[in-house]
Amino acid sequence: QGWPFTFIFVWLPLALSLLCSAIPSCHCCRCFARERRTKYRMKVLLFIILTLVLIGIATCIGIASAGLQTLEEGQLMSHCASSQLMSTTLDGDGVDFVGLRPLLQRLDAVL
Repeated sequence: QGWPFTFIFVWLPLALSLLCSAIPSCHCCRCFARERRTKYRMKVLLFIILTLVLIGIATCIGIASAGLQTLEEGQLMSHCASSQLMSTTLDGDGVDFVGLRPLLQRLDAVL
């Protein structure tokens, strides 16, 4: 559900800024910038590090969305279990536990 939001406001501006600053022929972002002498190896190393960080972020987003599905399933199961517990508490299980409602009816009949 959050993928369009994440893509539009995080990934797309990040990708555009990286592409615009990485392409040497793009002068729109570097109008008055002076020429820097950064070695090609350093650029490749920084690109690899940034790529690994972005892959890590994407992996974390995938794990979090899988955890969200598990959380939703657990909430549904807990709703069913809590309603069964309430039903057993009020009406009893018919074997060992009488239940609160039959107990109160018997006390009302005695009093």
